[in-house]
Amino acid sequence: MSKPSTLQEVLQNLDPVLSQHTFVYVGVTNQSLLKVLGYDPVAFYKEKAGITLILRKDEADNNFLNYDNEFCKIDLNAPFYFDCTGLTAIVSSALAKAGIAIRPIQTAYSRFILVEKEDAHTALEILITLQKKIQGFSAH
Repeated sequence: MSKPSTLQEVLQNLDPVLSQHTFVYVGVTNQSLLKVLGYDPVAFYKEKAGITLILRKDEADNNFLNYDNEFCKIDLNAPFYFDCTGLTAIVSSALAKAGIAIRPIQTAYSRFILVEKEDAHTALEILITLQKKIQGFSAH
């Protein structure tokens, strides 16, 4: 597939997919990265205060790790390019209108968002509607 030339083309191909798993944020303080390699995080971030892991909820529960909220992951399966500016802003704005906060994650390979578990299905519907709306604009 060739590189989309506009944000509109990326949005037309958004194809959001809701993961079947629930995810949680776990803070691990005063531990080296080597100590947490036994986990299988969807993402992690190491900083001075400690390491934040984003794990499947069942893995956190099985390892007796504390967390506050539960999240669902929505993959944004559109063709991905680092120089495509505005995607996170548009997705965030569309969901914010429904009172849904997002936690965007961008990797070298993809983008996805985490939303509160209770908002997941509504968020997915909004993103699908957004994609269809953008597709409708291009048809005219």
